[in-house]
Amino acid sequence: MKYLIIISGFLLLSLLPFGCSEKSSEEIKNTESSILLIMKKIDSSKETISFTGKVISYEGMVYPRFQFELRSASGEEKTVWFNSVDFEGIDEAISEREMKGKEITVVLKDVIHLSLASIYFPEENKTYTKFDTEPEWLKEKEQYKVKAKFLEEVILNNDIYEEWTKLKLDNGEIVKFEDALEIEPTMQDKEVVATYYYDIKEEVIDVKLDQSISPKEKAIGKTIALPLNDVLVPIAIAQELYTEVLNDMDPDEDIFEEFKDNPASLFLAQEVDLNDDGKPELIVTKSGENNWCYSHNCPIWIYGKKGNSYNRFLASSFISYEVLEKKKQGFYGFLIVAHGSASTNYNKVFEFENGRYIESRCIMVVYNVDANGNETVSYEPCK
Repeated sequence: MKYLIIISGFLLLSLLPFGCSEKSSEEIKNTESSILLIMKKIDSSKETISFTGKVISYEGMVYPRFQFELRSASGEEKTVWFNSVDFEGIDEAISEREMKGKEITVVLKDVIHLSLASIYFPEENKTYTKFDTEPEWLKEKEQYKVKAKFLEEVILNNDIYEEWTKLKLDNGEIVKFEDALEIEPTMQDKEVVATYYYDIKEEVIDVKLDQSISPKEKAIGKTIALPLNDVLVPIAIAQELYTEVLNDMDPDEDIFEEFKDNPASLFLAQEVDLNDDGKPELIVTKSGENNWCYSHNCPIWIYGKKGNSYNRFLASSFISYEVLEKKKQGFYGFLIVAHGSASTNYNKVFEFENGRYIESRCIMVVYNVDANGNETVSYEPCK
């Protein structure tokens, strides 16, 4: 979950009066620590509400954001949005078709969001604003001013787009606003006068899934999440795979020609400890930057290091993979999902045996839609 405020100390200070959209410079001095009290007072008046129901639909969005329509036992319906990565156990893999029909409990609360309208740097006589022209809705909102020091501005565009600005009040407290006004880094640690406002929005603060075994787990086994660490592909592996792919897999030859002197750029390696010995194995796939595989199923390899060399444990093709909790000969099982058709995919379970991963079984996942548009999922042995 995102936290709006980092508190380095708490002081009992007077609350800034609401309804004052402009403050004189003298009044600004008395509002330097009011933000925390405003937040605390509003937050303490908000109760959490639990809502339990079944997931009757989902909608995948960017960075993966999902919509769940819940229906309680009494028939009440509620639509809830949340980012799957914010909650333990809710990841992209189970937030798709496997989520439908799941019992779920969400805890909702009205959460305060602090936003910046502008930041003024007196020494430079320069103002940064959120909007080129102040919108009418902002003119109607209560706005507050506070003196502070500009600390940093951050814009992230990884799994989820986020941006924020941190200001340090004179009493040492640090306040985090959910905006970035494109302020130059050279302005760091300079004195500012910030104009801010806040909104109160209902948000999911906790999610609890039914812990009963899902049909997928019954058919395939329980999966686990192990830490992954992106690393450079060892040159020996890159050279081996370059030749193998070029000869056997009909890739884009122009891309391969371009990187013949730097084959490691064509592949992505991730370290993961598949046998808990403290020495990570390597999972190697195609690089996302130099996309030379355009099919549904692209190659994947697993290597283990022995001394100064690498042994190949697995070579297959996939659209996604997971690690299975069950071990054999000290290694976790490995699940590879491969595309079959518009309505099927193949879940191949690999177990470690005599120095390499061997496919032990294959489960075909079939997605069916009835005449009413209701989707069902079945698990069958691969044909």
